Amino acid sequence: MKALVYRFLQASYFVLYSLLAATTALGQITPDNSLGNERSVVTPNVDVKGALADLIEGGAIRESNLFHSFSDFNVAEFGRVYLANPAGVANILSRVTGTNVSNILGTIGVLGNANLFLINPNGIFFGPNSRLDIRGSFFGSTADSVLFEDGTVFSAKNPNGKPLLTINIPSGLQYGSTPGTITNQSSLFQVPNGQTLGLIGGEVTIPGGALGALDGRIELGSVGSNGMVKLTPTDTSFVLDYSAVQQFQDISLSEGALVTTSSESGGSIQVQGANVSLRDRSDVFADTNGSGSGGGIVVEASQLSLEGGSRIFANVFGSGQGGDVSITTGQLMVSDGAVVSASTFGEGDGGDLTVDADSTVQLIGRSADGQFASLLTTQTQGTGKAGNVRISTGELIVSGGAQVSAATVGEGDGGNLTVDADSTVQVIGTSADG
Repeated sequence: MKALVYRFLQASYFVLYSLLAATTALGQITPDNSLGNERSVVTPNVDVKGALADLIEGGAIRESNLFHSFSDFNVAEFGRVYLANPAGVANILSRVTGTNVSNILGTIGVLGNANLFLINPNGIFFGPNSRLDIRGSFFGSTADSVLFEDGTVFSAKNPNGKPLLTINIPSGLQYGSTPGTITNQSSLFQVPNGQTLGLIGGEVTIPGGALGALDGRIELGSVGSNGMVKLTPTDTSFVLDYSAVQQFQDISLSEGALVTTSSESGGSIQVQGANVSLRDRSDVFADTNGSGSGGGIVVEASQLSLEGGSRIFANVFGSGQGGDVSITTGQLMVSDGAVVSASTFGEGDGGDLTVDADSTVQLIGRSADGQFASLLTTQTQGTGKAGNVRISTGELIVSGGAQVSAATVGEGDGGNLTVDADSTVQVIGTSADG
């Protein structure tokens, strides 16, 4: 299991240069005039938490929402940008109305507990040294607009539309014809424990980045043309619903990317895309390490592929109930020693692993060194009971030493393995030990 803290410290080799951030460029953030007398105000070189930063104030407050509007929104390398959080504000919604991608190369912070939405239809790039300093949840989106229950639209494409009147809770994200890409290379991108981190764009790429929401929730969504994602409020954040989206785009994790909610209760992860790929030992983890109950992992995609030792884990290492892993796809490909697991290594029972693949499930080969099989498993190596594996597909092909398992190699009971294949089940070749 990868140590999240270690991964998040990898970018700190630049720390000796952090003093260069003493003066940030006001030109990086440019408020527009769409909010009239309630326009956003940026003050540079303000002492925030012991260092200089750009401070964003002003904006339009409606009910528990604070609205900001910018023609450009960027954070310079090692720069620091903080948004004020007036009393009673639960959500800060910042839109970009210009035509440029937002390049976030430093720190974005909120001086309070509010959730932060950053909306830029053109795209958002989070660089290797970008980080969050917030107490609430964060949503980065390339939607055209945020929808509200009363019909109000906070639009980045039509900022001079219907004025903001009485507004309650955000209810959706409306995407345009060509949603921009979100790329995250940061190894420091984390929200506080129990909060939600969402990246919902056109394409979503995570080359070597690390996303963390320990005991919280991570949402990765790649929405196609004119899609609408529903927002359902929870006590402190939002859960995303993609049922109204007709087409999706691609999500790619590569170069050892890490997406994790693993902690005491494991948290939960939802991934929604067309072609979803994990390569180069990239990992999606929602492990239960303590006594809490895990929320599990849900992946819905036209095609899901794991290769090069990549892993999707909702394992148990403590006494809590493990979360389930649910994969709904057209095709599932697991190769080169990649693993999908909802196993238990502790006292707690493991969750179930369910795969619904319309066309095919293929498990192929082992890792390059031959040590690790490509694997779907809910095994137990502890005292907890293993969950069940259920595969429903057109054809199941297991070859080259790959495995499907619901076994026990510990004191706990093994789970059940159920395969429902419309046409073919093929097991080809032998494992490394014969």
